[in-house]
Amino acid sequence: MVADAPNQPASSASRTNDNTAAPEIFDAINGLARRLNQFESRTLRESGLTPAQFFVLSLLVSEDCRPLSELAELCLCARPTMSGIADTLERKDLVRRMPNPSDRRGALICLTDQGRTLFAATTSLNEMFGSCCCELLPAEEMSELGRLLAKLGESLPF
Repeated sequence: MVADAPNQPASSASRTNDNTAAPEIFDAINGLARRLNQFESRTLRESGLTPAQFFVLSLLVSEDCRPLSELAELCLCARPTMSGIADTLERKDLVRRMPNPSDRRGALICLTDQGRTLFAATTSLNEMFGSCCCELLPAEEMSELGRLLAKLGESLPF
């Protein structure tokens, strides 16, 4: 195979910034995101949790207590929105608010035993996703897909 000559336009096969497929890729990712949201909502419906509430519980499983501001940042939402999610979870006895010893203006959101139990019963979400979707692709392709999606996510300007 002959390489493209210097100062000559690269062949279409060797171009790395050919954006002609970008609209199709965006539509495919957007459609997949909508389907995943539907899947998540339907799967969580039985537990009485919204996807946002489930995500907060998943963050608290790894660390029993986190500052409300940190949860808001991790969930990519405003503090008042996170406060509303925490209020709902607190009414369900899944979390409790505690004073934050390092920030007297802030609160720690802490997972309760009931929250831990409900989360453990609901973690089959990942298993269901795996059995529905991930078995379609060989392990090598799943790994590559994960790498590519992470790369796309990291490239977003916000």
